Amino acid sequence: MAKATWDKVIANAKRNSLVQFIRKVEEVDKDRVKAEASPEELEALGCKVTQSESFFVKAKDPGAAKVQKVA
Repeated sequence: MAKATWDKVIANAKRNSLVQFIRKVEEVDKDRVKAEASPEELEALGCKVTQSESFFVKAKDPGAAKVQKVA
């Protein structure tokens, strides 16, 4: 038998009607909640959407931040 990968095992399970051996992971579609949920729906879900923004500047050269006086 050829060496199997997990993708091949999943394909074989589907082909042979053995889907009971495949997990189905449920997760919240955060992007959709953020874009589409009304305040009432957010409350029913038990969550709220909060966002914050931040801004920073990082110098490319550590010595670039130093100021030199020229007389």
